[in-house]
Amino acid sequence: MKQNVSCRKKKDKARTMKIKYFLIIIISLFSSCKGQNRTVPVWAKFFDKKEYNFFIDIIEEYFKQKNFEISINDGVVIVENGDFGLNNLGLVNLAQICKQENRNVWKEIVSDHFNRMIEANEFQTDFNKKIKDFEQIQKYIGVRLYHKEYIEAVGKENTVYKELTDEIVELLVFDLPHTVTSIKPENVTAWNRQTKELFDIGFKNIKSNYPLEISQQDMKDYKIWLIQSDNVFASNILLDKKDLKKYIGKHGALIGVPHRHAVIIYPIENLEVAKAINSLIPIIKGMNNEGPGSISDRLYWYKDNQLINLPYNFLDNKLQFYPPDNFVSMLNELKKED
Repeated sequence: MKQNVSCRKKKDKARTMKIKYFLIIIISLFSSCKGQNRTVPVWAKFFDKKEYNFFIDIIEEYFKQKNFEISINDGVVIVENGDFGLNNLGLVNLAQICKQENRNVWKEIVSDHFNRMIEANEFQTDFNKKIKDFEQIQKYIGVRLYHKEYIEAVGKENTVYKELTDEIVELLVFDLPHTVTSIKPENVTAWNRQTKELFDIGFKNIKSNYPLEISQQDMKDYKIWLIQSDNVFASNILLDKKDLKKYIGKHGALIGVPHRHAVIIYPIENLEVAKAINSLIPIIKGMNNEGPGSISDRLYWYKDNQLINLPYNFLDNKLQFYPPDNFVSMLNELKKED
């Protein structure tokens, strides 16, 4: 009888262990599939569904560990409780950075990104105490190029900017150790300084602090100048009229400003420019889509210190090019010289 009771206990224990094991498997499967039903939104179209869900899971886990409640709407993290420093945090650039790296480092990239934002907020708190003292803060003044959508997002009334083209703006910013933030009109008023002087100071500060990596790249049928930088100011080469002349041809240059880390320049000397147009457009468009810090997918003609848009379109995967009359006239001149 005792033996039967002992056997029954062993069977019950084994059955209990099986149930526990089964539950662990179910929980594990549920955890590994969390969020997998999310659809990929337009702002994250460079992700496939699995990548997008993996990325969002990491974001949610980061804020959960910090005890912050969040919601994610149209590429923006909204922090709904506590004081993170900023309550609306853009995800597009961070997502583009992750996309270009192996997924096993995405968690580290996300943590570093938001940890820097926390550090930046702490620095900003101290910085704001001396923000009206021009002598103390002028070394932090800079300029940076953005797509005009950035200005529209933060509000024109909160920025000081100049239009470089109809879609690219030159923005007056604070270049701080952990972040780049917009300088507000009230800051300029408090300093009692002319806007032109501030843009000049900002340009000189950035040029002095961030040397550019400039190289000539062989594209088989032609060569280009590639201006690169690990920081966010590579596109500032377009503001440096003196240095820019070194890379401009007899008839100007084709220029692409796909994102904050790169500028492509093709000096126009002869009819080889036709080959450059056909291959540079998809390159610029692809780099702009990848980012991070996307600026423009346009192809520009740099002529007489101006950036002139060279419109194009893709129809049935075929490039349609619509150059302005003055560009067509230049091409006709090249035919006569050829």
